Amino acid sequence: MQSHLYRYWPDTAELNAFGSHWFQAPHGSEAVTTLFEDRHHQVWVGTDYGLYKFNAGLLNIVDQTANQGGIIDIYEDILGQLWVVNNYHLQYSPKLTPLKLESVALNGTYAKPYCVVGDSGGNWVTTSQGLSYYSFSAKMKLHLPPLVGGFENESYLPACEILESGKLLLSGRKGLLEIDPKTLLTSDTQLFSIVVGDIQIDHQLQRVAGANAQLLSVPYGSSVSFNIGVLPFSGLAKVQYRLKGDSEEGWRSLSSPSLYLDNLKPR
Repeated sequence: MQSHLYRYWPDTAELNAFGSHWFQAPHGSEAVTTLFEDRHHQVWVGTDYGLYKFNAGLLNIVDQTANQGGIIDIYEDILGQLWVVNNYHLQYSPKLTPLKLESVALNGTYAKPYCVVGDSGGNWVTTSQGLSYYSFSAKMKLHLPPLVGGFENESYLPACEILESGKLLLSGRKGLLEIDPKTLLTSDTQLFSIVVGDIQIDHQLQRVAGANAQLLSVPYGSSVSFNIGVLPFSGLAKVQYRLKGDSEEGWRSLSSPSLYLDNLKPR
């Protein structure tokens, strides 16, 4: 789908249309995905084909971003470095002038980056493989697996922000997650908490995280499933479970976020 790009001057109410002659995609049609202005008032235009630099009334393609699946997010960190998120890779340039984008290694061969946001110590990058923390030289300092215990197939979306309180705000398909970055950076030394994302009976959703604690009655012979997770982002390596009241059954390790129970005996 083709987009239309305009430049507007509020003082004179003048509107200038850029047309489509600046598109570089072989198929001739592009959709604008993001607009960004850096600290030097340089305007960058992201499309589903690549990144363009606005200069002297013209839009020029940044060659390193072409054929990378399109631009999802653009971010400038506190050092003035430009980070570019596209569908296939994460790139950054130590300087805005001249712009020399370099590929940034992600955690996982098939990881897909979503967005970048930074603080005084580095930059957070959300991907399909979890949440990573990078130094300002684009070296990965920490990687945390996806937050399990939420809805099935929950993934981050291209929206993340550092709030005035210093907390990290991330978006997902089902809502927002607010968490203190200090908690994430010290996750290896902290105790974790078990969370239940949702409960289903016979494959029908009965309860989601944060609902009231009223007991659920499960009909005899029904199946029950739980989405189990831990905070902060600790994975499931140390999680075990057993049925209350069943003295003959010992503790079992939880190998995946989903726990299915069939043919439960009446109590």
